[in-house]
Amino acid sequence: MQYIKALVLVLFFFLAMVFLCQNQVALSREVALQLNLLLLPSTETVKLPFYFVVIAAFLLGAVFCFLLLMWDRVSMSARAVRAGWRVRTMQNEQLQMVAQIRQMASAAMEDRPALLEKYREGYESRKKSWEEERKKAKKNNSIDIKQLTIDASASATPTKA
Repeated sequence: MQYIKALVLVLFFFLAMVFLCQNQVALSREVALQLNLLLLPSTETVKLPFYFVVIAAFLLGAVFCFLLLMWDRVSMSARAVRAGWRVRTMQNEQLQMVAQIRQMASAAMEDRPALLEKYREGYESRKKSWEEERKKAKKNNSIDIKQLTIDASASATPTKA
């Protein structure tokens, strides 16, 4: 794949050079850019070759695109780190619940209702903090996990009503 990308890039630059050579007269005419705002005095650049303006606009666009892609990459990696942290938290919670179930299974019958109530209180407090976290995430317009789940019971073919 890297060779194909390199070949396409070389082909692009070859075509760009052919374009520049064939249109050298049209691209070498000089232009002066001006900015005329109502409140500020009018400004004008020195006369520049048209190809310089085209190349400068291309480079500015490339830099802007690169910055946007970097911003997107950083935000996506931050989301991935947060998602990994959430997965580890849920796995630890699952291990705690399994340990609690094993403890309750090995406990005497008389002690089980008290243990069940103790574990239920811990679960309710964790559930409440989880719901508060989801509300904060919705306010920040982040992706909700429920939006990403797939309904496995849904039929692939439409059914007649």
